[in-house]
Amino acid sequence: MKNNIRNETTKNSNLIELEYDSVPLYKRFFAGLIDIFLTVFLTFILTLSSIFIYTNTSLYKTSLISINEIINESNLYIRNNNEYVLVSDFYENNKTFSDLEKKEDLEKRVNHFYISLNCYSDKENFGINLLNDLKIKYGSNCFYLDESTSLIKEKEDVLDKEFASFYIYIINENAIGYLLQNDLYRKETNNIFMIQLILLLISLFFSVLLFYFLIPLFIRRGNKTIGKLIFRFGTLNVYGFSLSIKELILKFLWFFFFEFLLSLLTFFVPLIVSVGMMIFSSSHQNFNEYMSKTYSLSNENKKFYLNYEEYFFDKKKKENK
Repeated sequence: MKNNIRNETTKNSNLIELEYDSVPLYKRFFAGLIDIFLTVFLTFILTLSSIFIYTNTSLYKTSLISINEIINESNLYIRNNNEYVLVSDFYENNKTFSDLEKKEDLEKRVNHFYISLNCYSDKENFGINLLNDLKIKYGSNCFYLDESTSLIKEKEDVLDKEFASFYIYIINENAIGYLLQNDLYRKETNNIFMIQLILLLISLFFSVLLFYFLIPLFIRRGNKTIGKLIFRFGTLNVYGFSLSIKELILKFLWFFFFEFLLSLLTFFVPLIVSVGMMIFSSSHQNFNEYMSKTYSLSNENKKFYLNYEEYFFDKKKKENK
């Protein structure tokens, strides 16, 4: 299949007629996959590197100290091998403690945590009342309400293992949720998350810029990406010449904002539309090529020209031979 590109407005009224082979779809797909892989790989490397640098800054360490202080004060975590481990996970995975030891330690920790919740609510004894409600609702096999004293008491003849299981359940299903709602905890964790997200987005933007703009800008003849270079095809304008900087910028902007950013926000719908255009349109242009009036064409057997001047110089040189 051929694409004929003709320009009749050249210097000295000379006719330019350039004919290039269209690129087989499988080559375009594989070239695209190579460029995507390189972009993702570089993004991964840059993100890991930038996060490593960030985690060694005073900003990160200050946030981490605040988070660890909250975790330590909650009594819901145990320091194990220089890491904080949720106490419920620690006891579930540790068989060296007796059921009584687990029950007593878990009871002490849970009581401490729910008492500490009193200062986070205007309601009187909010934390203690919440724990009592949980005991009646989820621990009826372990606790009962003594109506004469209005106190929650432990049932007799209940195994320590059942008490330990109740406290583990309360920690996993209720207490940890209240811990995560702590204002300072949320602020510091959100700060860390947002900074890491920004580093990821910056890494992704730089990778896209490198592989879809800077490399085609550097490989001027056909403005090729790495994938296009491997499969020996490039991008030309409507006159059959390599793109000017202005044309390349326009093409990149259509690609970046429509096929890339908008695709990330809409489950890749624009990208699917673009691929559909490439497959089914008569010119086999994807969306960014259609909007920027450019074409993907093969140069396996023919030379790509940078501009009019190079074309005429080459033509004159051949005529003088």
